[in-house]
Amino acid sequence: MTPMPVQPSQPFEPDHLARLRTRVEGGAAVPLDAPPDDRRSAFAAWWLQTARLAVLGDDASFRTWPSVAKRLEIDAVEAIAEAARHGVPTLGDGAGEPLAEAIIDAEDAGCLLEAESRSTALLPALAPIIEAWQLAAAEAVPDEDAAEILREHAAAWPLPADLRLPAVEIPLTDLELLAAGVSRAAWAKPMRLAPVFEFEESLALFHDGRPTEAMCRHFAARRGEGVTPAGSMLRVVPQLDEFWGVVVEVTGAAARRVRSVRIGSWPLRRVEDVESASSGSGWSDGSDESDPVVLFEAVIANLPFAARMRLIRSDIGISTDDGGRFLL
Repeated sequence: MTPMPVQPSQPFEPDHLARLRTRVEGGAAVPLDAPPDDRRSAFAAWWLQTARLAVLGDDASFRTWPSVAKRLEIDAVEAIAEAARHGVPTLGDGAGEPLAEAIIDAEDAGCLLEAESRSTALLPALAPIIEAWQLAAAEAVPDEDAAEILREHAAAWPLPADLRLPAVEIPLTDLELLAAGVSRAAWAKPMRLAPVFEFEESLALFHDGRPTEAMCRHFAARRGEGVTPAGSMLRVVPQLDEFWGVVVEVTGAAARRVRSVRIGSWPLRRVEDVESASSGSGWSDGSDESDPVVLFEAVIANLPFAARMRLIRSDIGISTDDGGRFLL
């Protein structure tokens, strides 16, 4: 399925698009007799760049990845895993251009997961690799040189909000964090929401391949609450229906500050703002009836069974526009 083009907040620079299209046309530029490591590295770099183009509406090169991988005689998942293994250390201790490029690669990896799931969905094994890669990127704190590169990249490539990494959208440097009284160690670390438990009976998990009512209730019991860096309350209630639809309901004063929601590495789509908590799920502990309610959804029924099971067992991640990152 061809992705819909994104409507950017500012015009793309034609030169950026033209250069990237030229660079990726014809597949990864590496000799067939090159060492396997070189072929995997070249393929991974090419694949990440084609994925960025694909989520922006041009998936012509991206759709050729199976034939390119076959021609190079490499395992596509192993190539991405190797790219992640090389990139993560740079995210932790790099600086300047290498750090900026490592963050951009991690963001492109999110584009890869999105584009691959839209087209072939052949590689569910990509999800845990890319999720770990992006978590490392989310905790990266760029220096001023890296931050300047990231600002230029964000302006040149306005990706959808749910694919934009916080470190690219708002690249806060060490100096800016120190001026705000925030230590590097504390910045961007996901905060786990305090769980609010409900008793559930033993689960009979499936009925004709669908989740049972008991399993759906168990999934919904993973509700939690927390406070964003700006001091606003956030409450989260996930729901799973019998058709593998996932809905995450966010309430509290910070509900409209939520920038993105994911389950595992799978992004959820924002569907509506409900006027008040009184029209939400009915979870009213500590909620003001005037609090806004925001809903996010995803349907995972078309994924392979193993991928569905992995996702519903994964953490639910919530990012807010004041720098908050939460796990449930």
